[in-house]
Amino acid sequence: MGEETVPIQGMIRANDSRLLSTFDPFRLIGGSAIVYLPTSNISSPSLPLASSSVTPPSKLQLIALDGNSHQYVTLPSVKMPVLENSYKTVLGEAFQGTNPFTGEQVIVDNIEALFLLNESNQTVSLGYGSGVALLTIVR
Repeated sequence: MGEETVPIQGMIRANDSRLLSTFDPFRLIGGSAIVYLPTSNISSPSLPLASSSVTPPSKLQLIALDGNSHQYVTLPSVKMPVLENSYKTVLGEAFQGTNPFTGEQVIVDNIEALFLLNESNQTVSLGYGSGVALLTIVR
């Protein structure tokens, strides 16, 4: 089991991603990820952060890479009521969802890495205080 907070200051280019964590040679079997993005520290006119939907801010998504199939999947997130602009994802051994690059439905069952994907056509600048708190259980 491991805990870490990953600061995500700086820029994520349009349609690019930021590596948050890798698990190789271990296998992720559980945990959680909390993404915190203070509104005052983000600059991009296309980022609606006041949404209460079940996905993170519409242009920033937490995605996982499967070590066997090399497929990506968008991970489901829930807005947290305690901190504005924070989203929690429960991590597990397997996920079924959409590959953000192909649009295909995929199943990943050997998560090798987690990324924060900027799906917008604009660069997003993340300021002080933005980060991801990871609690991971591996074997």
